[in-house]
Amino acid sequence: MRRTLGFFAGIGLAFAAFGAGSDIQLVSTQKITMPGQVSYGLEKWRHGHLISVDKLAADSATFVVSDAENSGIEFSFSLPNTTRMWIDDFDLDARGAVVFCGQSYSSDGRLASFIAIREPAADQITVIRTYPYRPKVISVAPDGTLWTSGIESEQKAGSWVVNQNADIVRHYDRSGRLIASAIPEGQVTYQPRTVSGFLVATKSRVGWYSPDSGKGNVYVEMSPDLRSISQYPGMPDPHGYGRVLGFTLSESGDAYLTWEDQVRRATYRLDRTLKQWIEIPVPQASRDLIPTLKGEDEGVLVFRDGYDLNFVKPVSR
Repeated sequence: MRRTLGFFAGIGLAFAAFGAGSDIQLVSTQKITMPGQVSYGLEKWRHGHLISVDKLAADSATFVVSDAENSGIEFSFSLPNTTRMWIDDFDLDARGAVVFCGQSYSSDGRLASFIAIREPAADQITVIRTYPYRPKVISVAPDGTLWTSGIESEQKAGSWVVNQNADIVRHYDRSGRLIASAIPEGQVTYQPRTVSGFLVATKSRVGWYSPDSGKGNVYVEMSPDLRSISQYPGMPDPHGYGRVLGFTLSESGDAYLTWEDQVRRATYRLDRTLKQWIEIPVPQASRDLIPTLKGEDEGVLVFRDGYDLNFVKPVSR
């Protein structure tokens, strides 16, 4: 099944604005000391665990999954005959399976894009080849299926040619079978949207914020059957230097992000009625340490605050 979205072509910043206030405040409920686990990479909080990936090595990646007590697992991933490998994004499901996507180059220069799944307490990692489609962002839905956004391209006569008819957003089962897809490449006029961003799948909706930096950022929400697709403006970024440091979408439908530009860093909540991202203050330990959103767990937002993880709950004023 394929769904298209006809109003992507004319997207702009004309209806993006900052709100004057919020009827929600964030209250700190718990804080734990949990230094970053990797020297170079990314981290997310998912289902009671901090998951990190160290991308320092050229041909492999190390994953660290830790709970609030700093206990967990660590494993490495590499592919045979690989000289260069990238892990683009990752997620953790409720059972503890680590799911990630990326691409690699073999010793003879061939590109291979993939989705990989490491089930709980399993040494073996299942690799699903997706070429010519290259998934760049990934999320595990509560039912265990996989959502991605990415780009489909092939090398022809020495140049990479993008398939303008191929869908960007794709929905797979655990075996890699394509369930459905949406939003053809040709409908997205700002190309960085196809290769960076954030994707979160819940029971009732799939949220896709892209790109994660620069101008042209847009937020799209889709129903799991892709029959309904709604668009909202991203954060205003007139100079093109802003970036999203963290994004999450809760089961109740609340969307939050941490945004940083040349002036400041702050966290915002989407007001769907006003179609605006409303700034919302986050409790912080120091005036000089601005918290960064790392995830959400059963309605509680998780922020990185220096060496600490700060768990805050949205409450009505």
